[in-house]
Amino acid sequence: MKFWRIIIFVFVFFFLKGAYHAENSIEKKLGSIVFEEIKFDEVDIIFAFEYIRAQSKKIDKEGKGINIILKNIKKGTCNVSLELTSIPAGELIRYICLSSGLQYKLETYAVIIEKKSED
Repeated sequence: MKFWRIIIFVFVFFFLKGAYHAENSIEKKLGSIVFEEIKFDEVDIIFAFEYIRAQSKKIDKEGKGINIILKNIKKGTCNVSLELTSIPAGELIRYICLSSGLQYKLETYAVIIEKKSED
């Protein structure tokens, strides 16, 4: 019985350690990918996030970029206008969400964008 407890403990420890590392790496990536200049003039919100996703692959040293998942957001939901320079990807996503009435959350390998919940 003690043997199985040790095996389960080791498995859970390494699983949680891996999940933390992956989540930590998405946070690092959001801070390390910096957009030199962003100009959006009444562009559709879906286009804005697709642009960020595509450009982040070009900027990322690993070439992977940021996975962005749009959850229940349809084309034409809203438009975004902003002009920023030297902004980390995480801050850019935060500003777009704030100005568009959206929220985001970090998952292990992606950023999930969705409408704000009505609490």
